[in-house]
Amino acid sequence: MSASSLLLGPAARRAIMRMAAVGIAIVSVTGACGGAPAARVSSTVRDSAGIQIVESTAPAWEEGTRWRVLPKPILTIGMLDGPEEYQLFRAFSPLRTSRGEIVVANTGSLELRFYDLEGTYLRVVGREGGGPGEFARMGEIWRLGPDSLVLYDFGNNRLSVHGIDGSFGCTMRLERVAALPLPMGVFADGSILAYWHLVSNGQTTQGLQRIPRMYGIWDAEGAFVDSLARLPGSELFSVSVGPEHSVATGRPFGRSPVEIAGGERWYYGRGDRYDIEVRAMDGTLERLIRRPVPTDR
Repeated sequence: MSASSLLLGPAARRAIMRMAAVGIAIVSVTGACGGAPAARVSSTVRDSAGIQIVESTAPAWEEGTRWRVLPKPILTIGMLDGPEEYQLFRAFSPLRTSRGEIVVANTGSLELRFYDLEGTYLRVVGREGGGPGEFARMGEIWRLGPDSLVLYDFGNNRLSVHGIDGSFGCTMRLERVAALPLPMGVFADGSILAYWHLVSNGQTTQGLQRIPRMYGIWDAEGAFVDSLARLPGSELFSVSVGPEHSVATGRPFGRSPVEIAGGERWYYGRGDRYDIEVRAMDGTLERLIRRPVPTDR
């Protein structure tokens, strides 16, 4: 069975996919010991029309005090040969739960697999299908409060809600607005951040373009609440196949945004410059975090 690998760090928000090795590696992040570093100016903060702009001009740490990833993982889960429960195939979106377990979306077998912090297998949840607690194509796993997990099953076009132990709770579909909404994260109150593509009906496009996305918020029951912001999406290359039709495909290594919800805010990066937009749950832009890094394309 093929295996995939992931790196996790306590300071990282997301796992790092690493396909060349086996299993899941939990890596340690450490900082240098010693007294408090001397103060240094590493950023400037200004206000522009009520929006705080933070521009980083230099590292905030002194030489020798930066955090680093240790070269040797403190925990590895997965193997090429051995018990099936340790053979991971297209492992994705590992998450540490509030009770200290590690849950992984093993997308090759369409299962949620649980391990303890020593890497010992605990249990498996789910299987292929369209019924309760079954999956078709597994996406991200998010925390929903302290005692629940949410997984986006985009093969069945629904969210699957589970207890912290993996026990099935319910499924939920987001109310369709103008197009199919794609969930991107969960806020602290259980409401959901999602987006849909804004495509002009009846108008063909050709060449390289970025299809805009409309971001919106849905409540914890899946009902649409409000649209939040229109922002650039991923780069696509379109070819006309008729007077009213075109076919689009993603551009290899093209610009693509990154977004995530957390607490009472959500964060958006355009992918074409070193900016992070910090927005409130209602879409209001509160802060811009920038770094003057030139782009080469």
